[in-house]
Amino acid sequence: EDLKKIEQNFKNITIKKDDFFLHFESIYKQDENLLLKVAFGAFNKPEHCYLHLDKTIDFAFKEPFKIQENIKAINELKEILKVQFKI
Repeated sequence: EDLKKIEQNFKNITIKKDDFFLHFESIYKQDENLLLKVAFGAFNKPEHCYLHLDKTIDFAFKEPFKIQENIKAINELKEILKVQFKI
């Protein structure tokens, strides 16, 4: 049910903060799971990652570099997903 809410409410939006950004790019359905494409991090060195969403949320393919801007963006992402997806 939470995944359906995320799928139905998905919007291609960008959140900009002083030293990082978070961009929800695309969402894909994979059986009963979702794959979320996001860009985030430092403005001059953005990361592009896929998140696999089922009962947990995991990075698919690769994990982002652990630089300060990426960590801030990931924390922002977690807060946004907590509203719709109880993690």
